[in-house]
Amino acid sequence: IQLITPVYINKRNYATCAFYYFPDKTIDDNDHLFLERIATVVALCILYEEAQFEEQQRMRSSLLERLIHLQNPKELDSYLKFLPFKFQPPFLTGVIQLEEETNAFIDLHDQMTQLSKLTMELNMSCIFAVIGGEIIMLSARDVDKANWKQKIEKMLCKMQILNKGYKYSLGLSDVFTNFKK
Repeated sequence: IQLITPVYINKRNYATCAFYYFPDKTIDDNDHLFLERIATVVALCILYEEAQFEEQQRMRSSLLERLIHLQNPKELDSYLKFLPFKFQPPFLTGVIQLEEETNAFIDLHDQMTQLSKLTMELNMSCIFAVIGGEIIMLSARDVDKANWKQKIEKMLCKMQILNKGYKYSLGLSDVFTNFKK
């Protein structure tokens, strides 16, 4: 015997919680209520993790926008401590342009979140911002431009698999150590 309940997040079945009973056990009258509470707690935990990740992305995007507008990096030290990597030279920048091939609209900020998750998977030290319809990327600590470009191309291939209606192109800068130049 089993008792099953779905975990719904944004009207989508995200997971399933279940009780499995041994042959000599019966379903208690309150088991379904307890299982529903477990499913609610699981949904809240997942939503909390997603909200926390999205907030980190907004903070990183704000940080990158401030750097682009030539704020002194020393003035941003309080923000830099929240990055999951040490923000130090050498730096590389990239501009990711998207070309919509079908009418499958995906928000740029959602794509930026997908890119951030992929960079975490590939162990890349990057922050992203959406500026003027393009995704701007800043990478720190990566000295090997060829290796970095391979990782980025791999990431963009995964993005094209995730978002079949889009074509991605990338422009890269040279390696630099000073933001003011």
